[in-house]
Amino acid sequence: MDKEKLGAFVQMLRKEQQMTQKELAREVGVNVYTIGLWEKNINPCPAHRLRKLCELFGVSMDYLVGRSEARK
Repeated sequence: MDKEKLGAFVQMLRKEQQMTQKELAREVGVNVYTIGLWEKNINPCPAHRLRKLCELFGVSMDYLVGRSEARK
């Protein structure tokens, strides 16, 4: 997946789960500002945080980064 699309994809998955940025930040262990930076593609999400996002959203890493159409 194009890195510019990853932030929008994370935002879409967060909204599907009906989570706020603040709730996601708490679950991932970062501050809410960091979530905003990820979603706007200003700062990339580190690999260890991507793994946590996969767990939270119930998706594979391949799905999260756009290498697979299957969620898990």
